[in-house]
Amino acid sequence: MANYRWSAELQKSERQSCCSKYRRLVTCVVISGIVSVALAVTFVVVWCLYSDGDAFVANIKGDNYTTADWERIIMESGPLNRGWEKEAEYKLVSSTENVLDLNIAMGAPKQWMWLTKYFDDRLTVQNASSDGVAKINWKLTWKFMDLYERNEVFRLNEAFDGVYGSNLGPATANCTALRPNTLLCEVQHSEIPDWHMSSTIEFYNIGTVVTTHVPYKDDLTAKKYYERLVKAGGVGDQPYKSPDTEEADDFWSMDEWEDDS
Repeated sequence: MANYRWSAELQKSERQSCCSKYRRLVTCVVISGIVSVALAVTFVVVWCLYSDGDAFVANIKGDNYTTADWERIIMESGPLNRGWEKEAEYKLVSSTENVLDLNIAMGAPKQWMWLTKYFDDRLTVQNASSDGVAKINWKLTWKFMDLYERNEVFRLNEAFDGVYGSNLGPATANCTALRPNTLLCEVQHSEIPDWHMSSTIEFYNIGTVVTTHVPYKDDLTAKKYYERLVKAGGVGDQPYKSPDTEEADDFWSMDEWEDDS
């Protein structure tokens, strides 16, 4: 009889222990769910309220513009000579449809291509140093998340090492001036001879036109159009030019280029 009573009490104790564990488990799940929902709601609110607060120099209302419209408007603003030396920030406002093919060719994951229209694509030029070193930064973000960034530090007509596309391997590049306002950068993959491409950056007073050519991808040519942003403090009428950078007036005078226009 004593053994039976002991067995019943043990079973009752085990049932109470199981119920207590179950209640603790349910409580933890409920608390975790509430915290997760609160974090998700907070993230969505911050995401929706997030604004880059950008202001453009020309303040063009180009929501319905075609790529041809953007090219015309940007070019009509006039050339910005040696724009690769002058501190300024540019933001993508339009591109040709095949820019998705270009992104994939450069190593971007295909599954994210449907989101590209929401990405923030920027080109930033820093002041050239007194010894002629140019610095150009390409950055891709989504709201407050950094997706891709590439820094190019170079001198004209001097080869420099870099990365091909989006981490597709080592590469060698060389940038030359085609016009007073136009920079041509050619890139060759260091390990795959057939992989080579070129980007032409045309600088104008209110923006840039970037044309990328990838011969081994069915002769792919894509264009991007960037509008120049107002700098911090509202200064943005003209990009800042470092006083340490000397103007080569004889070489860069427009008269020397008239025959090629």
